[in-house]
Amino acid sequence: MNHDETSEMFRQMRINLIDKQQGRLMEATGLPDDDMQVRRAMREVVSECGPDTINALVAILTRVRSNTAPALPQVLLQATDDPAPLQAFLTSLDEEARTILRKELRNVDDAETDAKLLELIRARVASEYPGETVTHLVFHTAEWDNGFFLSSDAVVYLADPTAEGHRAMIDFGSEVEHLLSESYGVRGASFKMGVDLRTGQFDSDDYDVYSLLGIEQ
Repeated sequence: MNHDETSEMFRQMRINLIDKQQGRLMEATGLPDDDMQVRRAMREVVSECGPDTINALVAILTRVRSNTAPALPQVLLQATDDPAPLQAFLTSLDEEARTILRKELRNVDDAETDAKLLELIRARVASEYPGETVTHLVFHTAEWDNGFFLSSDAVVYLADPTAEGHRAMIDFGSEVEHLLSESYGVRGASFKMGVDLRTGQFDSDDYDVYSLLGIEQ
């Protein structure tokens, strides 16, 4: 099997998996299969979410149907006009379902914050280091009246350790600092958060974030 045939096989496998997961979600809602607005919404969910999240959504939707509460997609579509159906839906959930929902909402918020942080960080790096390959950043804490928080200052690591600016510290601005504080809150004095700009991976640790990121000290 050549490269093109392999790529086509994996592409078709992904399409089949998306179709299957979309079908599971539609079945869990109890809505007509030809409701195109909900089908499009479910396909977007499947395209963005992993299996664990989809399993959790199927469980929530199934439990809601068994409790004869309004279907979740309908409630969400109506929420902008009238919050009462959404409030009624949330009240109808048992504690297990609420725990799952809270967890998934936190996961979505965390992913959006990480994406925004990465966007701001990469834009700053591009303007500060044109033509250079920055591999990692490490943010440190600063002390405030109410504790230690991650600051907007980060040490920059270049692919070429001999290049000017390697291990320099630059300021990423107040918006980055706000997002860091929102995500990580109060921490210890030695806490650090690192970013691998090659993969978009975030890692944090109180002792040795460098090993987690593969940075040679």
